[in-house]
Amino acid sequence: MTFNADGTFRTAVTIAYDETSTTPESCIEAAGSNCAGVTSEPGACSLSGDNCVCKGSRRVSTYTQLGTYTVSGSQVTLTLTLTIGKGTKTWDFCVQGSALHLHITRGFGVTLLDAGTTDIETDLLLTR
Repeated sequence: MTFNADGTFRTAVTIAYDETSTTPESCIEAAGSNCAGVTSEPGACSLSGDNCVCKGSRRVSTYTQLGTYTVSGSQVTLTLTLTIGKGTKTWDFCVQGSALHLHITRGFGVTLLDAGTTDIETDLLLTR
């Protein structure tokens, strides 16, 4: 995340995650296959009790966000200016030397400013 002196900001966000799916072995057999035959990657799927558990490859997506920011006391308000994902979010912050701590108390969704549906508490550390 870059904060510019002209009141604009830019983020470069990378999301990485692994996928796991669980399917009853009986459902796979009913479709004419077995757990070992579900994937072409050796060891990607294995039986765990009566279930076939498959671990997918790492998925990575990246995107950039642009917007404006204002500071009031110990809070920064970020506003996305893109057509998709418009929104405003206010976070508490503190500065310690060359480190900026953003205290995020609501979810991180598809966009950085997404209100999300779950409470997530995060200390996002940015350094100069």
